[in-house]
Amino acid sequence: MLSKYVGSHRHGWDQYLHQSLFACRVHILHRTKISPFKIVYGIEPHLPQDPVRPFLFDFQDPEDIREHHKKRFDEIDALREKHLQSQRAAANAMVSHHENRHTVDDAKFSVGAYVLVRIFGRQKFEPHWYGPLQVVRATPLSTYQLMWGDGELKKALVHQDRL
Repeated sequence: MLSKYVGSHRHGWDQYLHQSLFACRVHILHRTKISPFKIVYGIEPHLPQDPVRPFLFDFQDPEDIREHHKKRFDEIDALREKHLQSQRAAANAMVSHHENRHTVDDAKFSVGAYVLVRIFGRQKFEPHWYGPLQVVRATPLSTYQLMWGDGELKKALVHQDRL
């Protein structure tokens, strides 16, 4: 976000730091539907383009002031608890997604099947895959011993995510 404010004036990045931090703090989070500003302070942030609202705090009795502050603190605690529950739910969803995606399951490819192997770190006009190679055996942890078309075994085992 800071790079959007700075643009081509990279040497003056510190002049835009407060603006970008404020933008991060007032941005409403997708999962909780609350801004970090409201979680910390318990009120909605006042943006420069917002109309000025009148100040309606005219309590005379110290007990009324105390009750008002207690009510605000309870609201802030409730917002923080809601945010914390939402964060925990998101963390649990990520864990279950990861566990579902990365489980050690039965072999996806049977012995004798022909597969293509993904090339990582390729250059722009190089192919995405090489092969076909034949599966010779499935080993533990979802890795495979592969054989080239001329009968020569590939030296390294290949994980099923590359196939």
